[in-house]
Amino acid sequence: MNKLSLQTVLTVLPVLSAALYLLGATYFEGYLEGFGVDSPLFTLSIDRSLYIGFFSIVNFGLVPMAYTFLAIPGLLFIIGFAALISSTTEAKRLQEFLQKYRDSKKDPQQKSAAAKPPGILLWLADKSTDLSIYVGGIFILLVVILLMALLSQNAGQKQAQREIKDFENKTGAQVFVYETSKSTPVRAKQITCGSSHCAFWVGTGSVVIKHEDISRVTAHAQPLK
Repeated sequence: MNKLSLQTVLTVLPVLSAALYLLGATYFEGYLEGFGVDSPLFTLSIDRSLYIGFFSIVNFGLVPMAYTFLAIPGLLFIIGFAALISSTTEAKRLQEFLQKYRDSKKDPQQKSAAAKPPGILLWLADKSTDLSIYVGGIFILLVVILLMALLSQNAGQKQAQREIKDFENKTGAQVFVYETSKSTPVRAKQITCGSSHCAFWVGTGSVVIKHEDISRVTAHAQPLK
């Protein structure tokens, strides 16, 4: 029992980590898109992406999460309905007709070879139930992760829109950017910083400035009057 539990944990942890990383990356991508900033200049570290991925799940809310999990029974219903149709008498007759037609096109040597299936096919037939369960579970898991990634990207865009409104109302965290080529500072909202550039929202749009072109940045956590 302990061995099975440990094996389950070791199997689930990499999948969970990959899912959180994907959610963090898509959330950050949507956040930058909300400000109109290209993402190639700004990359996330793995630990930061995992943190943002967890934050994005909390930020989803109950309604989007309910839609995501309701998609699973819907998907199972579609698969079951397709399997039910394929098991009807008309579908079986069509399959038998197509099989007979394919067999009629084969020469005797091909028929004799087909009469002796290789060992791998026998093994697959014996393990068909287990394989179907595993494949179905993996497929459903991928669908759920992709749906959550889309929700995460949308959540990042909405967060950017909220911060833009806060900037217009002069609320939230804001900064004054002092550039080396300008004598007066610019009021801005710091979006993110990478290894060589920083992105700011200045009200009319986003600007990306190199580190060497910034002399200093003064932060203001309280609303500006």
